[in-house]
Amino acid sequence: MKKIFIHVGMPKCASSAIQSALSSSEFYVSNGDILYVEINANGSLVYGENLLIKAKQSPFQYSASVPIETLLLLDDNQIQKIKKELELLLNDYKAIILSNEGWGVKPEQVNTFFESLFDEKKAYEVIVIGYIRPQVDWFNSAWWQWGAWTENSLDRWLGHSLEHVNWYRVIKEWNNLLWVDKIIIRILNSDVISDFMGIINAKFTNNTISNKSLSGILLRFFQFNRELRIDSHDSEIEFILTRWLDFEKQETPWVLGQKQVENILNHHKEGNTKLLSLLDDESRQLFLKDTRWHSNEKYMSKINEFIKLDELPEDLVEELIYSCENAICKIKHKYGNIISTDILKLEGLSRETVALTYIKQIILLDEEIRRLP
Repeated sequence: MKKIFIHVGMPKCASSAIQSALSSSEFYVSNGDILYVEINANGSLVYGENLLIKAKQSPFQYSASVPIETLLLLDDNQIQKIKKELELLLNDYKAIILSNEGWGVKPEQVNTFFESLFDEKKAYEVIVIGYIRPQVDWFNSAWWQWGAWTENSLDRWLGHSLEHVNWYRVIKEWNNLLWVDKIIIRILNSDVISDFMGIINAKFTNNTISNKSLSGILLRFFQFNRELRIDSHDSEIEFILTRWLDFEKQETPWVLGQKQVENILNHHKEGNTKLLSLLDDESRQLFLKDTRWHSNEKYMSKINEFIKLDELPEDLVEELIYSCENAICKIKHKYGNIISTDILKLEGLSRETVALTYIKQIILLDEEIRRLP
């Protein structure tokens, strides 16, 4: 039976790594009978070579369907056009893949849109795929993605967000959707790309695509230079700089205190206990072996090492400058004959301003490179 796979995230669970793999030329060339498709804001579909070009030109270097809130604005004619085009594509492909990391935590809204696409008489199978991770780790990562760039304190942001990752409730809601023939929710692991490709039965061997954590050096620099990270939606810069900058330590800074960790664990204790009944055997075993789902044991060393910065340390700025200089040298060596490589005037500037100037240059160079044919 033909299949439509819908990768629904969850947010901060390696979605960008999966979407990068799906948007790559290797996936496209190696899997002639599987098609990755993006749904646009106007209801049009992007796929094939057009999708590869769009992904290359994007700061994120991948393509993904638009948020569910945007899809809900489409009228019935646009929705029916999407339905017909997907059915036509299934005449030529054994499987189609759709993806958006935010769909996973919004099953009710997703249902409102997709139930009009996938009726009971459909001649294909709809399979939903998602990944989940322990909530404490999720919140530390999500703080740096969204919370840190709002006006909310950490405690206030946590209070608003705690229920968003009640995985038991979310998965249970997905299981109740009539148009979903099968739901596969897996525990996030270090080899998520291989795991995902195994589920969709696709060929993919590129080991360079990974869910790379943003370096604490950059995150701390953003905190003291908010013009680089203005709000919670302004994340393109993270993808650009992660592409070019290398640091010895890539770990995301730990921001959760003991009381906050315990609050998260207590809030999700009941749901995580029930979660076991919704997981497949492999994920159930991973869940039971990992104490992070129900204990603060593995977090104590991180909590004790956490240091709040009142000012940027000099060594942090120097490491950032060193990494920026290396990145600019690499870019000039590879693209110097086809992009502008003007020498920056840095005399008399503070070291923090030097770092800021280098970062802005790398952003401009990256934009030029993405426009190359």
